[in-house]
Amino acid sequence: MKNINSLLLTCCCIVVLSGCSKDDNNDNTTVAPTKFELLTSHGWRLTAFYEDGVDMTSQYFTACELDNIFNYNTDYSYTVDEGPTKCDPADPQIIETGVWAFANNQTMLVYEPGTPGEAESTIIQLDATNFKYEETEFDSTTMTSTTYRVHFVKS
Repeated sequence: MKNINSLLLTCCCIVVLSGCSKDDNNDNTTVAPTKFELLTSHGWRLTAFYEDGVDMTSQYFTACELDNIFNYNTDYSYTVDEGPTKCDPADPQIIETGVWAFANNQTMLVYEPGTPGEAESTIIQLDATNFKYEETEFDSTTMTSTTYRVHFVKS
């Protein structure tokens, strides 16, 4: 009887332990990347530019500008790279540099923070492949506002 109890206990332990795996201990929680990680993980290429809801991309940008790569670096600097096609072969590869920051609990992107050229944009979408923001400018001369929406994709 003692051998049967031992055998039964051993079989139960084997059945119980074989039902467990390393994956069962995983709570399947994947940590989503932060907005900082999403923005700085790769370059971005402009795909659309809207002015007051009207697509003005082809009116404002040439093909050689639409392949430019916007890089947001982890040191809070940014660069605009001419991309594969330079508009003017004599131009440098990096055509713009500056600094950026997040504001308002990372719902806003600020270019040149703390300077007279500071510009704030509201982040509409930021994920692994799309980055969209919106900015409204007020013209005190005409007392009108213009809203710009910019769409980027992963380059």
